[in-house]
Amino acid sequence: MEASEKPIATATVDEPVKPSSPAQDQQTEDNGDGKQPPPLIAKLIAVLLISCISFGSSWSSGVTGAMKSTIKKKMNISNTQFSLLEASEDFMVTLLMLGSGIVTDRVGGAEMIIYGNVVYTIGSILVAAATTVRSFNFMVGGRVILALGDIATQVAQYKMFSSWFPPSNGFASTLGLELAMRKIGGFVGKSTANPIAKNTGNFAWVYWTSVFMNLFTNAATVVFWLYSRYCNRHYQGRQDKATGEVLTEKNKKFELKKIFQLPWMFWCILAFSLFQTSAALVFSQNATELAEKRFNVDSIKAGWYSALSQYSGK
Repeated sequence: MEASEKPIATATVDEPVKPSSPAQDQQTEDNGDGKQPPPLIAKLIAVLLISCISFGSSWSSGVTGAMKSTIKKKMNISNTQFSLLEASEDFMVTLLMLGSGIVTDRVGGAEMIIYGNVVYTIGSILVAAATTVRSFNFMVGGRVILALGDIATQVAQYKMFSSWFPPSNGFASTLGLELAMRKIGGFVGKSTANPIAKNTGNFAWVYWTSVFMNLFTNAATVVFWLYSRYCNRHYQGRQDKATGEVLTEKNKKFELKKIFQLPWMFWCILAFSLFQTSAALVFSQNATELAEKRFNVDSIKAGWYSALSQYSGK
């Protein structure tokens, strides 16, 4: 009788389980609920709405600089007081821009831009009222309130772009389009400010026109907010194809360590922008008056000259 063969013991080696990232878990969850990524046409509609918001807000940004000579004459103020008027807004932007970014990350770009535009409109109404009654102190206070809304609006616009387009897939192109619309809005506002003041006989109407432009901006903002809510319900979260990271509209926590992970080239660009923007801003605020004195032309032609220089070079 042959000895029975003993079974050979075998062992299977399981493959190591790769830990899944939160982005992959989110992608699996989104694909399971039947939602699809937003199509290109949906993204283009978002870009169009944000560009309309930029156009309306930029129209008002260059009005005061274009009206420098008229404001000094009608409100009986000096160059020092006019500089204080401009610096009141610039100081608020410098002081609160970083804090506004942190709040925008927490609240979300679509919600934050609504709050910002409401505050901006209130400030523009106060500035228009101040020019009507010819009150310099009242106008400074209105510019401070207007700056609070402008800070929130600018940060929210870039937050919305970053939540719709990843850096490697359309972000630069859409940002360039938005900046072009901003340039056009500033050009139209600066070039039409003095003709409006001359044809109406009262420069306060320039600022009331700015109020009407802000109402248009508010309407575009509400439409974008509704559209953003619609897309969040019907499409899955937008993702960066290069990293798999989900692009979020709002974040639950602020991760300070990510700031220190930015490359040194980023900080070099910031340092360059600090000096370049300051010099360009001073020139932009005084370009119309400089053109009047240098070329011996009226405020309307000088406004066109300064608007063209800003649009083509700044």
